[in-house]
Amino acid sequence: MFVIAAVLIAIGSLVLKLPDAPVMIAAGVLLIIVDMALRLTTMKNKGWIWSKDFGGFLFFIPVWAFGIAVIVLNLINLFAGKK
Repeated sequence: MFVIAAVLIAIGSLVLKLPDAPVMIAAGVLLIIVDMALRLTTMKNKGWIWSKDFGGFLFFIPVWAFGIAVIVLNLINLFAGKK
């Protein structure tokens, strides 16, 4: 999942020269979509949204939660950075 997001970031930042915040927000959305797609296939199992057995994890944080954090932090960066 992180490799897919890294490819998106590389294309957006290095090839297309887009600003960092929108590229990172798109990467966060992509992480959420990919992780939830994997987890939704096991929805009938107990703990499908939090368990390490059904999707990606970064240390103890599910990838979808990490994607939300990336989006929120970059929205703050996007709006707080403009003066």
